[in-house]
Formats: sequence, C-alpha cells, structure tokens
Amino acid sequence: MRAIVLILGLAVAGAAAAQESAAPDPAGAGDEFRDTQALIERMQARINAINTASSTRDNEIEYLNEQIAKAIQLIASGREDNQNLVQTNVDIEDELRALSEARENLTARLTEAKEDRETVVADLNSKVAALSDLLDLEQKNTAELDGRVARLTEDLVASRAEEEVLERELVLSRETLASAMDLAQERQETIESLTRGARELRDALDEARSRVSDQTAELALLRKDLDTAVAESARGLSRYRSEFFGRLRDALGDHPDIRTVGDRFIFQSEVLFESGSADLDSTGGQALDKLADTLMQVTNTIPADVRWILRVDGHTDRVPLRGGSNWELSTARSVSVVKHLIDRGLPPNKLAATGFGEYRPLDSREDEIAYRRNRRIEFMLTSR
Repeated sequence: MRAIVLILGLAVAGAAAAQESAAPDPAGAGDEFRDTQALIERMQARINAINTASSTRDNEIEYLNEQIAKAIQLIASGREDNQNLVQTNVDIEDELRALSEARENLTARLTEAKEDRETVVADLNSKVAALSDLLDLEQKNTAELDGRVARLTEDLVASRAEEEVLERELVLSRETLASAMDLAQERQETIESLTRGARELRDALDEARSRVSDQTAELALLRKDLDTAVAESARGLSRYRSEFFGRLRDALGDHPDIRTVGDRFIFQSEVLFESGSADLDSTGGQALDKLADTLMQVTNTIPADVRWILRVDGHTDRVPLRGGSNWELSTARSVSVVKHLIDRGLPPNKLAATGFGEYRPLDSREDEIAYRRNRRIEFMLTSR
C-alpha cells in the first residue's frame, strides 16, 4: 500500500510539472531555452524516481506472490484443519483479489504516468526544435547582415576609387578645354586666311569659266564640222557598201545560207565552221576568199578621205557548250575569219573582230530552226 501511495504522489508531481512546462514564459528566446533545459532535467529526475518506485512496487508484488505460495503450501499440508483453513483461504483470496485490483490500478496509473511522461517529453522536444529553428534563423540573419556589410564596404571602396578617377578626368578635361580654346583661336585665324584665299580662287574661277565658255563655243563649231564630215563620209561609204554587197552576191551566187539583211552581209556558221569548232573548213575558206577578193576590188575605189572598217561579228545559239562558253566560241570564230582575210591581203587596221555569243539572236524561238538562224557570222562595212 505504501508503494501505491508513493507512485500516486509521483504521478501527481509529474502532472504538475507538465502544467508548469506548458505555462507561457514572457522572457526572450534565450531565457526560454535555458528554462526549458532546466525543466527537462527536473522531469528526467522525476522520471527516474518513478522508475525507482516502479521497481519497489515490483519487489512488493513479488513478496506478495511468495506469501501466496507459502499460504497455498500451508493449505495443502493442513487438510486436517480444513475448516479453519477454508475460512483463512477465503480471507486470503479476498486479500489477493484486493491486491490484484491494487496491482491493476497501479499498472493503469503507471501506464498513464508513462503516457504523461511521453507527452511532456514530446512537448519539450517540440520546444527544443522550435528554439533550434529560431537559433538557425538568427544565425542566417546574422550571416546575411555580414554579407551586406561586406558588399557595402566594397561599394564604398569602389565609389572612392571612381571619385578619384573622376577628379583626374576633370583635371584632364580642364586642360583639354584650354588646349581646345587655343586650337579654336588658331582655326579662326586659319578660316579667315582660307576665306581670303577662297575669294582669290573665286576670281580665278570666274576668269577660267570665261575662257572655258569661249573654248566650248569653239569646240561646238569643231564638233559640228566633224559631224558634217562623218555624215558626208557615211553617205559616200553607203554607195561603196551597196557596190560591195552587189558584187559579193554576184561572186557567191544564190546560196541559201548567205544573205543580205539591211546593212549587213550574213553567213550561216555551217558555211564556214563545223559544229562547235572555230577552225575554218575548206568550203568556208573558199567563200571567204571570194569575199576578200570582192572587198579588195571595192575598197581600191574608195577615196582615202572616206574612213571605213569591216566589222566581223560572231553569234551563236543558246545551247551550252562542253568545255567552254558560247561567248568564247563566237569571238574565236570572228577572229579566225579576220585572220583569214588578213592572209588574203586586207589591211589589219581596216578589220575588227567581235563576239556576241547568244545575246543578239535573230529568232527568239526555242527550236532547231531558230538555233540555226542564230548561229552566224555578220559582215558590216561601216565608218569608223
């Protein structure tokens, strides 16, 4: 029974301690942490006391069990005094039931005390965790403040350095301004000098314009005389061109691939060259020989003051060549013709070879008849 009273007193003390730990503390976080730590120590001492009381209770229960065993032995050995022992047994059983109920009550109280202890410990652990979080937050805030102080210190140092640079630049700018003012003064004097020179140049330019006007008028007269001479030469050459074309038609006969178009005499390329070649074949050479003989006869009658030239123009179709271009082929063919005419006695200064490739077609259609018409050599007797 003393053990039961002791355990109940410890349970009441534990509950009072739990209530004390749950009461709010107005002090700061640091004082709260220290009070909580002290409360934990006190509760641990009480828990140890409860454990000790529990051990004492177990000893007493063991002692009662031993007494019960002895009573049972007495009942077994004293059957002759059965009547008295039955009553004693009834009394013992009643006491045993009372002891059993007391033990159950103690067990329930002990279980409740353990639950209260666990509740108190859990609450204390929660408070300790909260205090730890608060401490971590304070440490983090302190670190951030230290970082801000460091950055502000760096900014201050940089600002001072920038201020020094600006002061040096200000001094340099003042020196530059003074130099610029001196330079401006020099430029003003130079401008005044250039202005005087410009007036002198303007006077000279007016005089030169007067001379140019006179020369322009003279040049216009010379150009008029030249145009008149060229026109007269062209009119004179026109007569010889007609004579040349007439004699050439008579010499070559009625050939379908040789014809006159306006002021040009046209040979189809097939008359002079094989396909894709710039070398004259034998038939083409004979036709050019007749052309050279006719031109020699006509040009011998042209007066020396009539300026003339025979232009040989090469033309191709638009079909691409392998290993070359149509422009190169047309130029090479006109050069071959000119060289042959020079070999026949025509003066080189009266001949010109040009190549137009595929870019001056007579027929713009896309068929073999048009391609054949466009492959040609044109001869034009013209003034230079």
